[in-house]
Parts: sequence; structure tokens; C-alpha cells
Amino acid sequence: METKLYCSHKLLNTYKSIKIEPLPSAEEQAYHMNSWNVNYLVYERKKIWFFVHSITRYTVLIPDVKASDLPVLRDRLLLHLDKQFNTGVASHGPKGINLEKAESLIGPLKFHPTNNDKSCISYLNQRMESFRYYHHMDMPYGEIDFDKVGANFSFICGMKRGNRSVNIYPSEEMHELIKRWDE
Repeated sequence: METKLYCSHKLLNTYKSIKIEPLPSAEEQAYHMNSWNVNYLVYERKKIWFFVHSITRYTVLIPDVKASDLPVLRDRLLLHLDKQFNTGVASHGPKGINLEKAESLIGPLKFHPTNNDKSCISYLNQRMESFRYYHHMDMPYGEIDFDKVGANFSFICGMKRGNRSVNIYPSEEMHELIKRWDE
């Protein structure tokens, strides 16, 4: 299954070598079991990509992404997803994923312009703003454990489901999505 990446204008303007696919139809976007909103933040002159899964709000951070990394970006996404779950960097939440199922879920990456999913984009922007804490604390880039930060961003969040605001647990929801994939 292909993975849809809805990219910010900033990201697409910076990484001009990205092959942009047309925005899927509204019906196709409604079925977004495998789509992510993506943006980046510069920290000590390095670009950190923030991936937020559209349904679960699970967050993955990939540090130091260069244009030359784009052909292996899927591998890096899987690597950091695996590290966040399997290396026990998070102090809470489920541990361990079936990497084969994760590889099946996260198929070839297709880059699209933003889908203007206000809820997901807002959540993504909140995670990026939270990350700026490290800058304010003058923490050097090399001392940041990006997998631990991503795992901790995925512990709990609030979002609207139906007409209600509810707390969700992105790490648990992503763990379940991967666990049930292809069943």
C-alpha cells in the first residue's frame, strides 16, 4: 500500500527535487489509513522532519534530512518508527511492533501538496512548537534523543472525534493499527 505524505508548502519549496503527485480525490483522502502530514523545523542548521499520522496522531521525528536522503526516506521513517517502539526509548506506552507489518503498512512514499487537514496540521504545529523547548534550553543538537522525543510526543493528545473532544493515546492507536494490519 502506498503511503501518502501531505507536505507543507515550506517543505515542498525547500526540497525542490520532490516529485509531487496530484492531490487525491476527497473520497480517496477519506480513506487515509496510511497518510501522514509532514513539515520540518531547522535546528542548528539541520532540518528535522516531523511526520504526524493522520488518524492516530502518532509522531515520528527524522533528524538531519537532506535532499540526498529522499530516495531512502521510507527506510528512515521505518527505522525511527521501529526505534520508538522497539528500543524502549519511551517510558510509557506499548513496546514492540511487527516490523514486517509496519513495512506493509508504510509502502512506497507518495508526496502530495497539503490536504489542509486543519486538525492534523494544528497538531503537527503544536509538536514543532513543543520541540522549540530544546532551543530555548540551549540544548546542543547532538544531545537530543529524537526517537525519545517522538515517542513522548505520541503519549497522549486531545482531538475531536465526531463532535466531541477526547483524549487519545497515539502510541497505542498506532501500535494497534500496525498489529491489525493485513489481518
